[in-house]
Amino acid sequence: MSIRDPVGKRRFCELGFGASLPAKYLQRMHHSPSPQWSTAVSTPFCAFAALLLAQWFSASLCFAEARPKKEYEKWVAALASPNKAPPISDAFPEAKFPPNYDFGAQKTILDTWERLNNEIDHAFPVLVEHANDRGYSCTLRDGYGYDENYTVGWVCTHMIERHTTIWRNWVQSREKIRTDNDRARGGYLEWYFDWSKAAQNAPNGKQPSLFDVQVKMFDWANARQEQEKLPAARQGVLVECLRRRRAELIRSGRPIRCATWWIEEFDFLIPGRFYADRQAAWRKSEKSIQEAVSNLTSPNAPPEIIGGKVMRFPTRYSRAAQERVAHFIRTLNKNVATALPALVNGVNQKSYCMTLQGPDGKARNLAVSEVCCLLLAANVNVYRPYLDDLPGDRGYPMLLRPSPAAVKAWWAKFEYNSLRQIQHEAFRWATAVAASKRNGLRDSHERDVAVEYLQRRTKEYWFCQVPIIVDVLARERVVLPKDGH
Repeated sequence: MSIRDPVGKRRFCELGFGASLPAKYLQRMHHSPSPQWSTAVSTPFCAFAALLLAQWFSASLCFAEARPKKEYEKWVAALASPNKAPPISDAFPEAKFPPNYDFGAQKTILDTWERLNNEIDHAFPVLVEHANDRGYSCTLRDGYGYDENYTVGWVCTHMIERHTTIWRNWVQSREKIRTDNDRARGGYLEWYFDWSKAAQNAPNGKQPSLFDVQVKMFDWANARQEQEKLPAARQGVLVECLRRRRAELIRSGRPIRCATWWIEEFDFLIPGRFYADRQAAWRKSEKSIQEAVSNLTSPNAPPEIIGGKVMRFPTRYSRAAQERVAHFIRTLNKNVATALPALVNGVNQKSYCMTLQGPDGKARNLAVSEVCCLLLAANVNVYRPYLDDLPGDRGYPMLLRPSPAAVKAWWAKFEYNSLRQIQHEAFRWATAVAASKRNGLRDSHERDVAVEYLQRRTKEYWFCQVPIIVDVLARERVVLPKDGH
């Protein structure tokens, strides 16, 4: 029998949504920093596309408010299993669970693990403090079918290392990097970033911060990259990409977030019946999402708009009803990973939904179909910040245009994909677009950096396994009766 201490395997699989939903259907919404951007152009295919192009999108991943430190300490304490570690034979490494082994308690550990990872930006100091706890936590099976027991400290360390090995997607050593599903896999294995040392060097009286450690991580990776003896042009491109990624992190003001683990690598050993409640929660969530789309239809008639200004509202225009509609829009936006089918079904509804005023100060009435198209397109074209500066058409190339016909054609291809898979494919598509337009940039170094950066950003996205959620109302104002007079 063995219990794995906080060393060894660095990669895990993603499982579940928050602490309640099954991975095969849902993807969690965490933070993946992305700068804000703006462009004001119009395109010929529809007036609504101009709205999408003109809007400033805010990539927000629903960060939780910080809890008291004692609460995170309770969560870490809950990672310790009341069970004894099951024996594992050296001859055949399969765990032999005793009859009295409480799998229900292990499910609680799984849920706690996910909650800690979801709030790692706040829980980070507590995870650091418990990185060496040797109490038994869980038993996992790797992709080769081998079982192993793991400690509380290993679980804490794994969560930290998932968030402090992101640099691997941005470096290259003298060896040629191997790739697997666009994840960097080799050529840097002799490098090691000491996150524990970086966490210990926090200013006096200040708790170690994941954000600060990740900034130090990119500083370290940049210094390490500069030591490599690569061709000068190649070296310059890589160093510049690292510098820009660090700058993007600083602008976001939030740490980069990663999912808990990768399901193709490990399996949390609890019987399948303990996932039934997750499936039930997913079905309940799916029903509530469908209801949210049906509630996008406003009971009000649209106000009269002339020259982008609201001239008058109908006599019985209900402010409270519009506030409810806005609530449902935000609900769908927050849960867009699960709302994709419902939003697609809503793109043909022509009924009045909402009146919004954009950053340009102009008001417009939006139908349910327009809102659904906007939510879908904004959360598919998440590569936009990295294509804005490339030459070519005005605006930016769109994988998904916000029109019912475009949504229908797009959904026929991506219906069976998760939001994470859809966004990863969008990044891959944008990389190809960037490569095709690189010759439009005068400076050869700049065009190489532009393409390389998007390629590396795509790899990081797949490594982190965290969908980007674009808040489409972040720069919009809901126009209500008192605002129109």
